[in-house]
Amino acid sequence: MDSLSRVAITRAQAALAMASRSAPTPERFPLVDLVRKALGDTVELPERCFAENAKWAARGHAPARGGFRVSPDEFLTRDLTTATGTGTSNAGYLLGSSRPLLVPELGVSPVVSLAGAQTIQLDTAAALPYLSAGATAHWCSENTAPTQSATTVGLRALTPFTLSAFIDVGHRLRLQSAFALDTILRQHLGRALARALDTAALGAGATNAPTGLAGMSGVGSVSLGSSGALTRAQLAALVKDVTDANALDATSRACFVIPSAVAAKAYRTVTADSGQFLFRPETAITGRLGDWPCFVSDAAPAGTVIFGDFAQLFLVHFGPLEILTDIYSGAKTGNVRLTCFLDVAIQAGQVEAFSMASGVSTA
Repeated sequence: MDSLSRVAITRAQAALAMASRSAPTPERFPLVDLVRKALGDTVELPERCFAENAKWAARGHAPARGGFRVSPDEFLTRDLTTATGTGTSNAGYLLGSSRPLLVPELGVSPVVSLAGAQTIQLDTAAALPYLSAGATAHWCSENTAPTQSATTVGLRALTPFTLSAFIDVGHRLRLQSAFALDTILRQHLGRALARALDTAALGAGATNAPTGLAGMSGVGSVSLGSSGALTRAQLAALVKDVTDANALDATSRACFVIPSAVAAKAYRTVTADSGQFLFRPETAITGRLGDWPCFVSDAAPAGTVIFGDFAQLFLVHFGPLEILTDIYSGAKTGNVRLTCFLDVAIQAGQVEAFSMASGVSTA
């Protein structure tokens, strides 16, 4: 290779390196800068922050108490200090290092949205319309009118409940500008909200929380008998319960959702007809249960098996996710508290699209 070729290659490599360094990165809502601004630091927040506030203000959700309002999908606690003692105060491990590293906390992985549940954004209270009886088609002879059929529309109430989470950001951690702190704060808040939504959507209801599938009237039920043993025939009965209600079609997102203890038991259970295991894992939270797609999550009630078209499950957000900074509650220790609020309703469009069995033996 001649000298001119080498110079040309060197210049091309330098240009590519410069372009990669100067390439713009996606702008995210900066939680750390929000904390610093609340403390009086001279921080220029990205224009996107003010644009989000303006967007929600135009829809009747003006920010309050010096906070910000953002779309819930920006996120969806534990206290963070730089102490390296025991318990939850090990945020000292988050301090900057020469190699970027982010280890997420252990916990339940959110699955309801992955299973197909739909998220709806509303600004005011509303009800969810559904067809309780659809139109009927008829074969007609020439010059004969079809038989009249009535379409009945019902309404399901959407009752909002407030979901909240907070993080305390320590004084020293904030000053030392821990590596990826903003990403860590976002991830902790997002996972906390997502877990709470999953637990509510799949559960029977709790104090100050919406009622989920396990507590909704009209959801089908299959008995497992006194032994509580899960068999392929009972899985087929759950599917039949839904198909008998004509609740599945080509667009359905039909699948099972089970807790990890049930998955572990099904993984050890061999079906008599095929000689295969009842549950076959594919990833950490997905697999095949009775040849149907299956999600594994301990947000599901213990000892339950839920089957249905999760596209019929609606997570309704009323307004934006509100984020408030509190510099006073922890003033004596220098902590700043980030608190978020989200009003949510959970409802099934057609409850007949779901069926469940409880009391599964995992011994």
